[in-house]
Amino acid sequence: MQFDSKDEGDVNQDRETTAAKVTKLIAVDADNDKKFDQYFVLKYRKSVVDNFQVIPTNKGFEIKVGMTESK
Repeated sequence: MQFDSKDEGDVNQDRETTAAKVTKLIAVDADNDKKFDQYFVLKYRKSVVDNFQVIPTNKGFEIKVGMTESK
């Protein structure tokens, strides 16, 4: 959240909605030992209508961050 710049100095200020900063840690284990083989850090700005999906592929996985339709 941040305040509207046109209201600077006012006691009652209007708020502007800002996207949240999202950080996700993804740990990948390719075998059956007790340690993870790889780590990925994914950082992005999240909107209210964003979604996050991990989709398996033949070569690993695909990460999709995209917009969903609001109702």
